[in-house]
Amino acid sequence: MPPLRKVARLVALALGSGLVAFALAVVVVWRVFRDHPGPRSEQYTTQGGLLRLDGAVAEYREQTHELPASLADLRSLDSYLTRLDRQGRLVDGWGRPFHYSVTGDRYLLLSYGRDDKPGGKGLDYDLAPGRRLPSEGTPTLVQFLLDKPTGGGLIVGAFAGTCMMVSVLVLCWPLLSEGNWRAGTLRTDSGDLLARPGLSAEEFLNTPLGGAAKVERRPPAYIRATTDPVTLGGYECVARLWFEEGLLEEAEIVVTESTAERFGFETGFAARHDGPEVEFLEEWIRRETGRKPPMRFRWGEIGQVYDGIGGYARIRFGYRPPRCNETRAGSASGETDDMPSGPRGPKGETDGQEDSEAGTAAGSR
Repeated sequence: MPPLRKVARLVALALGSGLVAFALAVVVVWRVFRDHPGPRSEQYTTQGGLLRLDGAVAEYREQTHELPASLADLRSLDSYLTRLDRQGRLVDGWGRPFHYSVTGDRYLLLSYGRDDKPGGKGLDYDLAPGRRLPSEGTPTLVQFLLDKPTGGGLIVGAFAGTCMMVSVLVLCWPLLSEGNWRAGTLRTDSGDLLARPGLSAEEFLNTPLGGAAKVERRPPAYIRATTDPVTLGGYECVARLWFEEGLLEEAEIVVTESTAERFGFETGFAARHDGPEVEFLEEWIRRETGRKPPMRFRWGEIGQVYDGIGGYARIRFGYRPPRCNETRAGSASGETDDMPSGPRGPKGETDGQEDSEAGTAAGSR
């Protein structure tokens, strides 16, 4: 189980991504549908009423040679003007009386919008007779979502946000382990650095984990460090690191006796190349990386290896130092998918026998 702090970070990332997706989807829906008759139905009704009343005022003026004192005078005309309220007043789309005033030979006919107050934006914008609704009367984003809840924008936004959150969780969960195996980084469950590309022997040995490790130096420039039992991915294991000329070349993970007993398989000379311990390590790699070993990356390779000489299985991280020459890079690319059984010593010999003894001793600890 990944550490809670990383789970919390991933959840926070998923929530943040979901909120961003929700906001973007809502904005898109608002931009596309804000002029749709649905969100602006009251405005369209009001605008139609204003046009009919404006025509009725002109007709009244032509018949009587004067302006009507109030809109009630227009009811004498034999034509449909607009809807009426219970008091018989001509009202707009929100059910409020139109505002009509006469000054000399001029008149003013208005609807103060949804709030029935002068001024305002969006649905609150004042409307006057005209063939088109003014662009200033377009519902604002808040009005579109809250004051005119058509449901479409919120549903689309919620769907987009949910899809984004699920996608982030699904895609990022394999990378949530303590350390990123696909990047060649290993950290213990307590957060101590175990291995990564370009790690120097000096840097590792100056850490608490490296300071407590058993260190062997071999000429001309090889260093092997064996850690005390650590917990990695929930399993107790021992890590062995090989440094060449001060840089990490290879790291191995070997489970201890307690982990072997926990899952019912053998270690050391009792292990088998086709035994459950090999399947266990392969499944572990697949869980951490999402792929079946062996795998090659820019920084190197990961594989599950059975050591026929030492008689035990382990996970191997092979690092490709940046300073590799072409010959060495060519030989590395020519390795088979079975992976080499163990690190090469100064003269090319394997460390199988010593590794098996170290693995058994580490397990007994």
